[in-house]
Amino acid sequence: MNYQTVLNIINSPKRIKDKINWQELIVFSSNNMIGSYIYGLLGEKITDSEVKTKFKKEAIKNLQINILLLRESKKIAHHLKTNKINYVFIKGVSLLNTIYTPINLRVLRDIDLLIKKKNLVLIKKILRKEGYCEEKLHDIHSNYWKNYSHHLPFSKKTKYGKVLVEVHWDVLEKGNPFTIKTEDILNNKKLSKSYCVPCFEDMIIISLSSLFYQQVSYYLRNFIDIKLIIKKKKINWRKLIQKSIKYGTNDVVLLGLSFMKKYFNTNIPDFVFSNLEKNSKKRIKNALKFININYIFNKYYPNKNQRFITQIRMCPIHLKLYNLYKLSLLLRFKKKCKT
Repeated sequence: MNYQTVLNIINSPKRIKDKINWQELIVFSSNNMIGSYIYGLLGEKITDSEVKTKFKKEAIKNLQINILLLRESKKIAHHLKTNKINYVFIKGVSLLNTIYTPINLRVLRDIDLLIKKKNLVLIKKILRKEGYCEEKLHDIHSNYWKNYSHHLPFSKKTKYGKVLVEVHWDVLEKGNPFTIKTEDILNNKKLSKSYCVPCFEDMIIISLSSLFYQQVSYYLRNFIDIKLIIKKKKINWRKLIQKSIKYGTNDVVLLGLSFMKKYFNTNIPDFVFSNLEKNSKKRIKNALKFININYIFNKYYPNKNQRFITQIRMCPIHLKLYNLYKLSLLLRFKKKCKT
């Protein structure tokens, strides 16, 4: 799939002049979990009837899943409020309640909940009453969840499908290079449609930190999330800068916002970059010089036996910084498993 065509669709869907290979587009968008979003942008401009039908089916299925997850989120939120538990929904659910209209534009697969760890026992009781069970973990995974994980997974079966809930007590796994404190996120939360969600500045920081540090599979979806937050909501940029420095995430925020401005036509004030650069390491400033569209999209190769995803990749200098830590974590984990 031509990367420039995809960016043109995302940035200026009403002015598309490219010749689009519709079959490639639906494969690309579905595997990046942005099929419903692309369909929402193009709609009647999709000239291939077969592809259009596939997009429509995907959008309907996504709507059904999101309605189910929002319904379950509402039940959980009610119990949390009743028990006076401080919480926020993060990632997908928080975005559906704030920036995505209609709600089927964003693909969700689970419910992510952030709480203080001291409330974990009470949360377990609440979820069990609602019919949730802790996910069964194999031995090697059990060691990981016990020693390094920042969340626990729960699930329950309904007549409409399986619901997954991840209860987080930290935004990222243990030992991450940032200082994002759960308490700070909870103290700055806001209410949106009866749900507690992070403030928009924290949403951006959480999304970029997860994207760069954990290297999540669906990079393009994360960038679309950030693009819409900035476009639809009033961002306090000075507050974002202060938070980025406080959390130690100014490097990833600087790099992420640079991508946003350069490739996603996102309106970000110049003073944001100058202030973040003042507090960034020299090697990150050097990495910014090498930002290139070739680092965003990789070629993908369809294979019947292997799921393929066209991923956004960060520049090698930046990846090296955070992969060094992840490598040391993996080595410590393997060593511990042998003992």
